[in-house]
Amino acid sequence: MCYDMPMIKKRKTISTQAPSSVDKKIDKLTELVQEEFHTSYDRMTSVERRLTMVEGRLTDIEERLGKKIDEGVSRIERRLDMTIQPQLDEQAHRIKVLERKVA
Repeated sequence: MCYDMPMIKKRKTISTQAPSSVDKKIDKLTELVQEEFHTSYDRMTSVERRLTMVEGRLTDIEERLGKKIDEGVSRIERRLDMTIQPQLDEQAHRIKVLERKVA
């Protein structure tokens, strides 16, 4: 994200008369607008930098969390295999015994 910073130029009076109070007010208003623009630009730039930092941190956290989840699921699968496999082996043995009796 990049914001262009246009420069607001002071209005040039064409007349040779001294600037009127209206001209002075317009010039002052122009200066205030320009100062506020620069302040807003600086703030937006700062917010953009902070968002980029937060995005990087969230990406790191997401990657670490994904790894932890994968490790946890693998552990659960191993425990289930250790628990269920003996039961499956026992059932297979029972089926074979029954098949022998029937045959």
